[in-house]
Amino acid sequence: MKIGIVGLGLIGGSLAKALKSKNKEYFIAALDKESVTKHALSDGVIDKKLESIEELKDLQIVFL
Repeated sequence: MKIGIVGLGLIGGSLAKALKSKNKEYFIAALDKESVTKHALSDGVIDKKLESIEELKDLQIVFL
């Protein structure tokens, strides 16, 4: 499943971590500041940093 998360703050970050721990096959893409997404990528919390809001249309579920 392709999941998008806009904002990796307390709620978005926790959601991404919970989804990844539930099912490693979920593809999680996120839109946030460069430093935040870089850290989430290196920790394995997300699979891709979204560059623009236009990329959300390619995902199956989006959390705002």
